[in-house]
Amino acid sequence: FTISVPFTLSVARVLLAESNGMLLAFPTDVIEEMSVLETDRIIQAGGSEAIGWQGSLVQLVRLGQWLKFHCPRQMEGLETPPVINVPTVLIVQGTHRVALQVDRSWGEQEVAIRRVEGNLPMPPGFSNCTILGDGRVVPLVNLPDLLHWLAAAPVSA
Repeated sequence: FTISVPFTLSVARVLLAESNGMLLAFPTDVIEEMSVLETDRIIQAGGSEAIGWQGSLVQLVRLGQWLKFHCPRQMEGLETPPVINVPTVLIVQGTHRVALQVDRSWGEQEVAIRRVEGNLPMPPGFSNCTILGDGRVVPLVNLPDLLHWLAAAPVSA
């Protein structure tokens, strides 16, 4: 038999996290730390939220306020339960350090990255996707693009 592997297929280590009912894959190489969101650590600073991290303030971005998905959500169908089932903060390093709040996390996985083909463009902040063992397609976060989009876009209500 013959196995054909596309040249564009690559493998990456990602953190699977949920925001607003949608699974997202974050490359682990951009994540500096992950912790449970403690409300007493949140500071109001200049009209936005921040959290204290290693002696400095880091802007807190609640992804659920920015990402709206208009599709049916069925998170119960995943093969494993979430590793962290409470709001979590991902300290990420792009052009600058940001704390991204996600709803829950399934931990790290090694996944095959598939290039999105066709005329349907990826939304800002995402590049390519991965397909989980259960057939679910999960978008791969492109952190520099996502942070650029968040800085340029008005917050959705």
